[in-house]
Amino acid sequence: MPNTVLRWLFAFLLGIPGSMLAQTHFPLPKLAKLEQKFAAQPNSANATALSYAYMEFAKATVLRKQPDSMHFFLSKSQQTWRQVRPQNAFAKAKYFADMGYFYYVFKREYAVADSFYQLANPWIFETDSTDFIVLTQLELANVYLLRGFKQKGADLVQAWEHKVDQVANKKMRSRSFDQLRRFYESIDNPGAAERAIHYFKRDLAIAQEIEGPNSPRLLAYYCQLETRYEQIGQLDSALLMLQLLEARLSEADIFRQVWILMVGASLHLKLKDLPTAKEYLNRTWPLVQANHLEETDDGQFVIFLLGQVAQLEGRLAEAEGYFKRALETCRKADYKEGKRDILGELVTVAEKQHKYHDQARYQKELSEIEVLLTKEAYSKTIAEIETEFKVLEKDRQIKAQQAAQRLLRLGLLLAGLVLGLIVWFYLRLNKQRRALAASNQLIDSQNKELTRLNETKSRFFTNISHEFRTPLTVILGMAEQLKNNASTAQNPAAAATGLSLIQRNGENLLRLINQILELSKLDSGLLQVNWQRGDIVAYLQYLTESFYSIAQERELRLVFYPEIPELDMDYDAEKMQAIVANLLSNALKFTPRGGKVVLHAKRIPASAAGAETPECLQLIVQDTGKGIPEAELPHIFDRFYQLDDSNTRRGEGTGIGLAYTQELVKIMGGTVSVESEVGKGSTFKLSLPVTRNARAADGRVHWSHPLPAPELPNPDTQGTNFNLQTILIIEDNADVAAYLRSLLQANYQIEWATDGQAGIECAFDRVPDIIISDVMMPEKDGYEVCLTLKNDERTSHIPIILLTAKATQADKLTGLRTGADAYLEKPFHQEELFLRLQQLVALRASLQARYANLAPRAPAPAEDHSGLSLDEIFLQKLHAAVLEKLDDPELGIAYLCQVARLSHTQVFRKLKALTGENPTQFIKRLRLGRALELLQTTRLNVSEVAYRVGFNDPNYFSRAFQKVYGKAPSEARN
Repeated sequence: MPNTVLRWLFAFLLGIPGSMLAQTHFPLPKLAKLEQKFAAQPNSANATALSYAYMEFAKATVLRKQPDSMHFFLSKSQQTWRQVRPQNAFAKAKYFADMGYFYYVFKREYAVADSFYQLANPWIFETDSTDFIVLTQLELANVYLLRGFKQKGADLVQAWEHKVDQVANKKMRSRSFDQLRRFYESIDNPGAAERAIHYFKRDLAIAQEIEGPNSPRLLAYYCQLETRYEQIGQLDSALLMLQLLEARLSEADIFRQVWILMVGASLHLKLKDLPTAKEYLNRTWPLVQANHLEETDDGQFVIFLLGQVAQLEGRLAEAEGYFKRALETCRKADYKEGKRDILGELVTVAEKQHKYHDQARYQKELSEIEVLLTKEAYSKTIAEIETEFKVLEKDRQIKAQQAAQRLLRLGLLLAGLVLGLIVWFYLRLNKQRRALAASNQLIDSQNKELTRLNETKSRFFTNISHEFRTPLTVILGMAEQLKNNASTAQNPAAAATGLSLIQRNGENLLRLINQILELSKLDSGLLQVNWQRGDIVAYLQYLTESFYSIAQERELRLVFYPEIPELDMDYDAEKMQAIVANLLSNALKFTPRGGKVVLHAKRIPASAAGAETPECLQLIVQDTGKGIPEAELPHIFDRFYQLDDSNTRRGEGTGIGLAYTQELVKIMGGTVSVESEVGKGSTFKLSLPVTRNARAADGRVHWSHPLPAPELPNPDTQGTNFNLQTILIIEDNADVAAYLRSLLQANYQIEWATDGQAGIECAFDRVPDIIISDVMMPEKDGYEVCLTLKNDERTSHIPIILLTAKATQADKLTGLRTGADAYLEKPFHQEELFLRLQQLVALRASLQARYANLAPRAPAPAEDHSGLSLDEIFLQKLHAAVLEKLDDPELGIAYLCQVARLSHTQVFRKLKALTGENPTQFIKRLRLGRALELLQTTRLNVSEVAYRVGFNDPNYFSRAFQKVYGKAPSEARN
């Protein structure tokens, strides 16, 4: 934000120098005299003088923001000029150049300014004034630069820069230095900033020479020079200029005083001189308050600096207050750049204060502001392109009119030529318009394609990261567990299971990497086919059998149906394995339980398809899954494309499987296609030519090991132990679930759910002590699990740890916003998981102590629960229910279940989690607490008190009271 405000102030100071402000006081009587003089003698001299007078008034109205008056005086100036057009070359050149300067500096309409300079240029070079030529050419160079013609501007500067020292008139030389300074400030070439300061100093020296060292106008130069030094990082030089400004501080008006002190504070903050910066702010802030400048740009910048100082000194709450105040001012003024910088500081302050909700809110608003600024910049660029096109058209029209006028002077004999030129120009313009339209259409198409490719690549890298993180979690975790577990020697079964998990996930990683590498080989044409000859039907049977265990686990029927008993042909075993594996795994993945997947193989003779079509093998993979929408079918074989890329997609994937399959089929000379109907399933058809050119294998063919089926952990293998806390693992990856079980089963009772919906139902039914959940799962993702469980009275107390491969800051904030108590990234360290669990257990213990001491409240007909959590509302509800029937000796958990409308298990486990007490202990504590209150506030005897609070036996009551309070009930009265 500081740089943004300084740039704005710097542009303002440079945009309206003192000489221009002086022009706003052109006397009205003088204008009236000039009008009278021109009316009496309408010659070129009087026309020139009156035209310039109107132009001066137009400049004044621009500065006073009176657009209607500006257009009036500008129109009057041009009308007067046309009435008696001067013939003198210098007069023509100066008028057009001054009009160009007016649109360049005052109106900032650079295309129009360029047009006037072009009109002036032929007359400029007919004059013999070097001063005038140099100045106008440097002004035109800046106009080129502002219009985007950087090279044309640079060429002009290179041609005339060395002649500035030849300008004899000091004021015109000063203006020339000013134009050079503006040019070098606007480009980012090496050394440009230093060149800008060089010319600024030379301009300043002339101003000091002309106006004297004590001129008030020099303050503006010092301010500009200090700002320029600070922007390019020459802080020592900026400090010297600040000292000059302070020496003349008393001469400045109140606005410049505030600006000087404000810049001093900002500069010393950059110099890391906090005490001096605070001194400047202590001098600035009273001036701002005394003159009611808090709502101005300067005032809000001072408030922003106060916030920065408070932040550096660790006064975070005070800093946040200052930043909020500055933000409010920027919002009123709709100052987006200021809001962006202040919100950035607020995000940092909120993070340091651990106000994650505020941090997320500020971050969201900051992102929205950045998007708006990006859109505005894009719109501005488009507008500049459109303006450029309009100006080009206008230039062409002007040139066409000039050509037409010249041709008309030749007479009627050249009329045919003029007509021909007009027709040619019209056709050329139409051609250029069509070319421009085609170019724009091509650019739009390329932009859309680039956007789609960027989104596709981003999705691919997100998916590939998830695919790598999940098996790496198992591999690294099991390796560390085997390394640190001294009992593996005594438990070879556990070691074998761990090694199996490591091997399987390592092979999955290797398979994924090999697919990516082979895609790269395909793109470069280096992938070779390793043909072998053998019975393809037997090999397909072998490949299909390797998926039977997966199909059985998912309750699917997998069938291999060959129409021929055998078929001898050439094939590449590895590539056939990859093709069949991809097609079958996709079919199994997207087919619901109870469905069917069929691999159908048949031979197509050459005669059946035509004489020129060779014999081929056709494979058909058909499933009864959910099907593919018709709009998605053309993209199904696109690389990195995924039909479902949401957090709840079934299974995992990178979007390269089907693309890889298609490329393998092509390299083997075949074709692959897909047919699908939503709700009925999909059919993939694969055709491969039958050849017998390879060498037949001797004896039995040894095929490479196919894809192994994962060994799913059985949630019922662990016996129930009520002395252990229960952890519910919600994870669709069986290996990760098995790894987590191996880590936690010694200290916790383990429950496991394979998707988000099953996890929610299990949590409602079992009410576990802790939940560990993945984010990307079928049915319901981890965020939906958090929102559902945290907003339900049955499960709102359960701590939830999100354990996921989605590792960006935005994903983490989303998880925390939905109610997660912790967010761990895959792969994770075992110690971190254990520490998180210990912290959650400790936090639950502290909450139990708090809730156990929560004061019971009498029932109210319409009690206000605003501000209470679901857990507090639950306890207050049970407190009220117990107090209402406190004298009933039969009061027990059945009544609590009826009041809470929950099951026996849910009430028992929730009450135990919140207070550390079972329902009987909870009721007993409330009875004894009420008994103590009655003993201390009434004259009832011990037996009466016992019966009042639901005890049938006064002796048992006395023993229970003595055990809890350490004294007999009779002693509690004293």
